[in-house]
Amino acid sequence: MLKYFFFLFLSARFIKSQTTNLDCITAVLAQSGFSMPIVPNAGNGNINDLQAPNNISNPQTNVIGTNSGCMLAGENQPTWFIFKVCNTGNFELLIGSSINQFPQAGFYDWSIWKYTSTTCAKILNNQLAPVRCNWNAAVSGGTGVCDTLSLPNTGVKGNYEPPLFVNAGDSLIICINNYSGVNYFIDFLSVGTSSINCPVITSINANEIPKQKPLFYNRNSNKIHFLDKDISEIRIHDLQGKEVLKTKIEEHRTIDCSNFIKGIYFVTYYRKENLPVTEKILID
Repeated sequence: MLKYFFFLFLSARFIKSQTTNLDCITAVLAQSGFSMPIVPNAGNGNINDLQAPNNISNPQTNVIGTNSGCMLAGENQPTWFIFKVCNTGNFELLIGSSINQFPQAGFYDWSIWKYTSTTCAKILNNQLAPVRCNWNAAVSGGTGVCDTLSLPNTGVKGNYEPPLFVNAGDSLIICINNYSGVNYFIDFLSVGTSSINCPVITSINANEIPKQKPLFYNRNSNKIHFLDKDISEIRIHDLQGKEVLKTKIEEHRTIDCSNFIKGIYFVTYYRKENLPVTEKILID
């Protein structure tokens, strides 16, 4: 009830946003570690892409989860993002969780559709059902697509939907409502077996050497090697969001993980004048 009251209060606010991806056709490409501001804006952008709930593109009944339906407030102060799938596997995505750079600061209701060149038109014409959606149950703890048996610390089950199997080459588009009208940032962390950080492939001459990866985890020696000289700091979190290591990279070009408990960890590295990037490693 409180959430609906908050929506009625916010609907009277019309603050112009500097965000450009307010509509499906202006969605921006995002990867794991990508962050972007979300701010209060005038309603539903320039185009009302989503009809009121209880239809095909915006069903009132959740398409797969056991919590409430999809975008029950319609398209409300939205931002749109596209994810490109690099390899076949389970798509799992954390938004505003305890291990994200920017923890959840309001209700972030969302829907995800498979994306092609005709997707925006089909959503607008109420012809395409989402593959995952979530009407947030809680205002904190993060949200997204994730196995509810492995939620990050403080995660609320009603804010998460089951993993989605995807194939290499697929694309997904997500609409996230800034229901609470916060002036803040959101960022994404990919934690599934399907990567959304596809390498950029360009043609090279025979005498050119491709740029190396910023970090390399050697499973034989249990060491993380940092290969990018511009990395200034690293932080490592476990699956529950607990920070297990924070250090300036000038002090350690190599991190010995021999004493780490076996499992999944998230390595966030900071480079000069660049946004932080998070990569997942498995220590076994």
